[in-house]
Amino acid sequence: MINSSTHIYLASKSPRRRKLLKQLNLKFKSFSVDLAEKIHINEKPFFTVKRLSKEKLEMAKLKIKNGIIITADTIVVLDNHILGKPKDKKMLLEF
Repeated sequence: MINSSTHIYLASKSPRRRKLLKQLNLKFKSFSVDLAEKIHINEKPFFTVKRLSKEKLEMAKLKIKNGIIITADTIVVLDNHILGKPKDKKMLLEF
């Protein structure tokens, strides 16, 4: 159970994730973790996104000792192939 003295931390730079937590009326602090998001060949997308979220949690735990830490990851998949993040706006618009 979460009580009023439990600190909640969002380990994400995502404005959308911050907005979602605000819509839930949660009081939280956010910070980012710098993780080189490596895609493993032949790893199923479900396991990739789960692994990346766990890796972010492990990094966040180095900064936060007490409280609830929320991490997440988003990937884009087409025909069971992870597309990866666009390198720039031009690449995003071409897709």
